[in-house]
Amino acid sequence: MSRPSGYYGYVVTHATLWGLVALAAHQWQAGVAALAVRVVVGVWVGAWILGDRKVLRDFWLIPLRDLFGFAVWAAGLFGDTVQWRDRRLKLRPDGRIRDEAHPRDRQD
Repeated sequence: MSRPSGYYGYVVTHATLWGLVALAAHQWQAGVAALAVRVVVGVWVGAWILGDRKVLRDFWLIPLRDLFGFAVWAAGLFGDTVQWRDRRLKLRPDGRIRDEAHPRDRQD
């Protein structure tokens, strides 16, 4: 709803995805480089900028987290409803969010 071109353009920022695509296309150097840079930057930001030293132990999970994030991003392309705990929220055409369980939010 807000800046849709930015949402669609976000696909280019998924370094892990593109690294895996490069590996699948037998572009070994590009694939390994993309994955290595992504993990190094993730460790640097996590451990040294944010101060979370657990990232040093769990760095190998970074590509898995990235793939999960990509799946969530891709799912966002197909729908306007999300289940959040016990609430069902729907994005209205005007950009506001409606709680489907509360009649006060309905303007049908």
